[in-house]
Amino acid sequence: MDLYDDSCALIDMYSKCGSVEDARFVFNEMPEKTTVGWNSIIAGYALHGYSEEALNIYYEMQDSGVKMDHFTFSIIIRVCTRLASLEHAKQARAGLDRHGFGLDIVANTPLVDFYCNGEG
Repeated sequence: MDLYDDSCALIDMYSKCGSVEDARFVFNEMPEKTTVGWNSIIAGYALHGYSEEALNIYYEMQDSGVKMDHFTFSIIIRVCTRLASLEHAKQARAGLDRHGFGLDIVANTPLVDFYCNGEG
């Protein structure tokens, strides 16, 4: 394991234990924030109901230029479902297509949930 793997594991552990502030500290201290690191911190906030914060971190990730993967979109669409935010879900859906995940099952399953919940 390298420094990035260790940091991501710590972020995940702190998040699962409910210590989102500690997870954020570890994330902030990462010298280079990886896709996995971003996904871990976003998921940690989302897991504990901090949907707005998770969405804000997602937008930070976009601004940082780090490559997003199908897990990024899966997490964000779940956040959009919690927030009942059609506009954010539409943006995430467009991102799915733009990044080549338009047919990805992992990324699209939460989108189906979103639309089935009557949000779309």
